[in-house]
Amino acid sequence: MSEVKRNIPGYVTIPGALFVNKELSQQEKLALALILTLSNTQRKSWASNGYFAEMLDISERTFQRILSSLEEKGYITRDVIRDKETNQVVKRYITPVKFVGTPHDTDDTTPHDTDDTYNKQVENKQDIKKKNIKKKIETEGESILLTDAEKDRLIADYGEKTFQAYADKLGLYLESTGKRYKSHNATIRQWINRDGIEKRPKPVKKEEFQWEEVPEDMLPSAMMKKKRLEYRDVEV
Repeated sequence: MSEVKRNIPGYVTIPGALFVNKELSQQEKLALALILTLSNTQRKSWASNGYFAEMLDISERTFQRILSSLEEKGYITRDVIRDKETNQVVKRYITPVKFVGTPHDTDDTTPHDTDDTYNKQVENKQDIKKKNIKKKIETEGESILLTDAEKDRLIADYGEKTFQAYADKLGLYLESTGKRYKSHNATIRQWINRDGIEKRPKPVKKEEFQWEEVPEDMLPSAMMKKKRLEYRDVEV
């Protein structure tokens, strides 16, 4: 199995600033994007030239030229570790200098797998998607279709009992007539408004008071006593 197949990343991250960069060629941009993706938490990539060449579908000599160009332009630095006895290159690290953003995984495979911000964004999008999916609501008649958001809003506006009463009414009407409505949410709201039922008032937030302990000499009775004593003192 080749090195590429063993360590192929899930996807390659291309920062926006790199994508629109005018100084670098397309090959240099792709090479730098791959270096950024494979960089571990120490911001270094140790993948071999053969790996990069195979990933980019170019020769090792071409990749060497790309590395030299990126280094000359200040986008990367290279560190070489040599064997003390033979002076042969044991390992070579490529450190990206520009466009370094979110750290990648330490296993040099798929970036952002442990990025909490990225994962939360995905989860939020999935939650929004779920809320927009219409679900069957069981009634005394035919089932009606509402999203979670539509159902929650109806209950918040008119209460559980009113919602269930009109859901049952719509379900029975659909079952008995075979009629179809584009939006069951809009139909229920139209029927509720037609019957003159008003929305429930929004709950008023109670103000929170913080009580502070008042010294005894500041209480009204104590203050009056103090004034009387002061008056007697000045009396001739």
